[in-house]
Amino acid sequence: MKQFTTLHDIRAEIIFGNPSLDCERFGICKISTDDTIEQTFTQPFCTHCYQSTSALLRHQKGLLLLQFSKNDLTATVLDRYFNTAYFVIEDAYQLPSSLCQILGIEKETCIERGFYKIISDPYSLTVKTSLSNPKSLSDSPQKGEDRLERSLSY
Repeated sequence: MKQFTTLHDIRAEIIFGNPSLDCERFGICKISTDDTIEQTFTQPFCTHCYQSTSALLRHQKGLLLLQFSKNDLTATVLDRYFNTAYFVIEDAYQLPSSLCQILGIEKETCIERGFYKIISDPYSLTVKTSLSNPKSLSDSPQKGEDRLERSLSY
């Protein structure tokens, strides 16, 4: 897969939640930008989605950086998704094809499931997520999959 690096940040709205579990748990339900054409929810109607949060997206060498302004994060979102050292994505999230085009990456690219270290500075929280094609996700087990399953079981 040919990788390109965007030369600028892309403003986006991100809705948190695991769509395969009616957005009850951890992950990304939706990412949209002003430039994206389609309005793609993984599920047609999510009843437990948390409010949208603005973020800056930046593509770098197979990673997608999600940068959140601390001023834009509600107390509920901070407590639920940013209360540990890691941001958790339980299921891979397929990026909308129009966002892939903006980023200059292959259609059907996904943010891989996993634990992503939260990088904090005085003004923002940044999460560096790994990108891959869904075909490669189904061919091999996820890094840390067993650890993810154990840590998320109640």
